Amino acid sequence: MGFDLGSASRLPDLLEHLSDVIGPFPEADGLSRYEGMADIVDYPGVIVSDGRAFTSSPFEIRIFLDGSGRLVRIEAVAANLNAAPDTMLVETKVSFTFGGPVVLPEPAPLIEAPDQGGVPADELGPKAGG
Repeated sequence: MGFDLGSASRLPDLLEHLSDVIGPFPEADGLSRYEGMADIVDYPGVIVSDGRAFTSSPFEIRIFLDGSGRLVRIEAVAANLNAAPDTMLVETKVSFTFGGPVVLPEPAPLIEAPDQGGVPADELGPKAGG
């Protein structure tokens, strides 16, 4: 529950349409927390992927940014309207991680070295324009 493909595709809309946002609040882990309200239209899978019809809206949402301003966590609390009032609140937490820089492979030679049966570049023929 919490982050199906339909909801993932709506993430930009969720962030753009947050309302009543307050923060930042510094967290012990160095993140900055913002709190606000979201509409079920912008995050339809907050309880379950097809739970839009029985999810309270608007619902509480917290977003966490790292020191570079990257979104690293979303937390949401919504009520299941099929349950008795205040008996089924669902808290959904989604975390994002960022790896280090991508290591590129060593470049492969386009021409084999002469000692491997290749032809030296200066023996390939006349240079263009010369």
